[in-house]
Amino acid sequence: MNGTLQLDIFYADDGLVLRTRLLGFAKAPSRLLVLGPTLVEGAANWIQNGYLNDVPQPSDAGKNDDYGLVNAVIAADGSTLAFGPHEHRRFRVAGRVVGRDALRDGLHVSTGYHMEGLALPPEGLELPPVFISWGAKPYPTLQRFARAIASEMGVRQHFGSGTNWCSWYYHYYNFCRVDLEALLEGLKKTPSPGLRAIQIDAGHSTAPGDWLSTNDRWPGGLQPAFARIAEEGYLPGIWIGPYMAGNRSRLVAEHPDWILRRHDGTPLIGITAYGEGKTWGYPDEEWYVLDSSHPGVTEHILGCISTLRAWGARYFKTDFLHWAFMEPGDDQVRRHTPGLTSLERMRVLFTAMREAMGQDAFWLGCLAPFPPMIGFADAVRTGGDNAAVWPADPNVSGHSASHLIQSSWAVQFLNGILWQNDADSLIIRDFHTELSTQETHTLAFWVAALGGAVNTSDPLHLCSAQRQRLWHFCAQGDLAGPAELPFWGMAEQNLSVIVRPYPSLGAWAVFIANISGETRHQSFDLAQVLDITSLATTPPLTLASWGTHGAGKLGAASELTATLPSHHHQLWWVTSRDQLPPSGLTLGGALLS
Repeated sequence: MNGTLQLDIFYADDGLVLRTRLLGFAKAPSRLLVLGPTLVEGAANWIQNGYLNDVPQPSDAGKNDDYGLVNAVIAADGSTLAFGPHEHRRFRVAGRVVGRDALRDGLHVSTGYHMEGLALPPEGLELPPVFISWGAKPYPTLQRFARAIASEMGVRQHFGSGTNWCSWYYHYYNFCRVDLEALLEGLKKTPSPGLRAIQIDAGHSTAPGDWLSTNDRWPGGLQPAFARIAEEGYLPGIWIGPYMAGNRSRLVAEHPDWILRRHDGTPLIGITAYGEGKTWGYPDEEWYVLDSSHPGVTEHILGCISTLRAWGARYFKTDFLHWAFMEPGDDQVRRHTPGLTSLERMRVLFTAMREAMGQDAFWLGCLAPFPPMIGFADAVRTGGDNAAVWPADPNVSGHSASHLIQSSWAVQFLNGILWQNDADSLIIRDFHTELSTQETHTLAFWVAALGGAVNTSDPLHLCSAQRQRLWHFCAQGDLAGPAELPFWGMAEQNLSVIVRPYPSLGAWAVFIANISGETRHQSFDLAQVLDITSLATTPPLTLASWGTHGAGKLGAASELTATLPSHHHQLWWVTSRDQLPPSGLTLGGALLS
């Protein structure tokens, strides 16, 4: 493969800019690392897409980054180098971190792009610039990087904060029209202030892929169900998986050529259910990935969305979007219409999907790679599913409260900049759960304090008065500013701290949580928590404990000290006006009557 790689380096206000051009190549490589492997000295940790990692040892296997937006390296004092592109229209990010290169030990970072064997034009190809930015602390540095991406790509800001109801995390695929009527009638008797949408999740169709064909749980179809939701004043919501189709679906029976296949003809399979456990109660043994380059597939997806819109849907949850990246390049799969990169193809489809939904509809991307969602999504799920269990080990992944906390913490720097982060549905109920009362409150306060989308699937009208107060206390409103994470990405933090300011009230909520499996203790300087240079230069601060039952007695303090058992928390109201929170103020900044 003959050609020239031209690399130009420029100074920027807060770092460097690398511009790369490929000249004389007929075909691009599958993967091109523009930067690196570069030795970074003095690193204490590195951040991969928001997740804090130890510096790899020389014997550790290298770690690739194939889905990300920005990575970073952090020194012991918090100094941060963030690196990655601002533009995400054509090429997916490709990165790598290792503990040794061919010559020496140490942290070596690389970043570049998945080129996917793309045919290159005779005049060459200029790649999106790679930016290396410096900051004094990791969280504001990555937030600044996210704002640069938002400025380059454009984002949606049509929807403010709100709470939503989703059928999955209590009823799962068994939700039916009778359950919907019970919920709507229950909400009449026990209203949920600020509730925006009621969304019907997976399990409504006769087969995966046949999204417009409803099963016997929905007599009369989805249109009358949407009408009932709208009649009660909520946005009607629906779930679909655009890229999936079951092997027993009518879609596959009629259009087997729509399945994405490798060059040897074998289909790409996203889910298998060969044994006793059938996914969501469907009989399908294999769930195929559809070829979105096929005009028939595009017409199918857009037709489903347009019809659901015509039936009344105004809230769309599109799931399993990462299937589009399972085998991304034309060099790996046999596409009906080759020639675009996987990221380009997703953004072309998403442009049409947004038009089919309507610009006034709310779009939640679930299991979605971040880059293709920029500019289209109102909210994006930050991790996997929540569940009514909290493993003692916070590193345990899978369906659990601890996984929700880990993933939402990691990518909080994107929240309110590229979209609303959706940490996933809260388990509020005090029945059919393994979560303790403390764990339930810690989880709810965590999500409410972060300030993204707040959802539940619980039958709120069947919950106790105490749990209904908890749900109301999570409501988001205009009085709260964006959450700050003063010690995010910093080493030696025993406890997690979230600060939610209320600028017009001259106050802050300070939430401290122990997400570990053991009792932990830590003291915090209040000036550092609130990012105030000196308490002596500000009005005197007073604070009081705060929660669903109101606030305690105000008292002066310059330090916060917490000794918290596993999964416990503290919530403090801190004020510069020596005033308790107004009656009805929620952690999310809403003022409820």
